[in-house]
Amino acid sequence: MDLDQYMSAVATSNPSDWNREDGPLYLQTPVGAPSAVLSFKRNLSISLAYGLPHTEIFAEPWANSTLRGQAMSQHLDFFFNGVLVYRDVLVVVDGGRCFLPMPTAEDTLEVPRRWHDVAALVHRVAGLGWSFEEYVVRHRLTVIDAPWPA
Repeated sequence: MDLDQYMSAVATSNPSDWNREDGPLYLQTPVGAPSAVLSFKRNLSISLAYGLPHTEIFAEPWANSTLRGQAMSQHLDFFFNGVLVYRDVLVVVDGGRCFLPMPTAEDTLEVPRRWHDVAALVHRVAGLGWSFEEYVVRHRLTVIDAPWPA
């Protein structure tokens, strides 16, 4: 399995394909550990982890267009057989109500479709009941057909 096949499997999966375990995840959770791990039920070699802070205050104006707290960012880690194979950044907006994908171009707020789909999946598996698509529109993200990861 290469990285493209891995990402396609993740991006085309459904929330019901995943098992979520919230922290503490280990007997001794180190400071800066992810807060949740997602296991892919159809291929247990694939897992994701989120919640490890990237920045506590994400100051980009596009991410702070709501009134419920300052946006922050966190890592989304992609594992294969427990080995980190890729890392990207989710932006947590509106007081934790939505996880948005970090745009690949800050000036145009463009997000590759597969990255959008993965962020939407994580948002839904995390149990955030708010509409992901409404947040994409509200924050003026533009979904484009471009490779991801590049």
